[in-house]
Amino acid sequence: LEPALGTTLQITSMILALIFLNGFPVKKLVLGFLSATPLILFLIYRVGYWRKRIEVWLNPYSDKDGDGFQLYSSFRAFMESGWFGNQISTSHSHRSLPYNHTDFILATFVQDYGFVGFLVLLSLFTFLIVRGFSLVRRVNEPFGFLLGSGIVLMISIQIIINLFVVTGLFPITGISLPFMSYGGSSLLTVMISLGILINITKKEHIT
Repeated sequence: LEPALGTTLQITSMILALIFLNGFPVKKLVLGFLSATPLILFLIYRVGYWRKRIEVWLNPYSDKDGDGFQLYSSFRAFMESGWFGNQISTSHSHRSLPYNHTDFILATFVQDYGFVGFLVLLSLFTFLIVRGFSLVRRVNEPFGFLLGSGIVLMISIQIIINLFVVTGLFPITGISLPFMSYGGSSLLTVMISLGILINITKKEHIT
């Protein structure tokens, strides 16, 4: 009900993934998504901020001094970063990217540490997700399997959406980047979730 497109997408994606993991036929999931497409298009047309974000996403340069400024600044931060970044910890760093500590913090990170730093960070995130799924798939208790899968999905979907947003592959959603974006409650939630995941994947629970 709140104007939170990113949260809606994240929760919906998690629900669909968990339904699939619980054995629901893929064909029916696809048919359900296709049948909901007209409603999604109608909502995009009717909900003003959804439509505006789609327009900005399709052409951020058309309003780069207005609603498209954040995305345009993110592109600029990526372009100026080079292989190893520049201007680390100087007063001039991140001058082109406002509110760089929130959902666009990845662009700030790349501006500081360059493409090499981005690859290192992406490798760490990938290792966390792959390792999480590899442990969860060995859990032989149904509830533990679904709960663990939901935790890994929550973190991985959040990372993917944020990555796609700052690189312009997806409309701006406001989804934060786990472990990095500003916000103590977000970090606390992720750490508690990982603690639960560790408990689920203990040796006595897996085959």
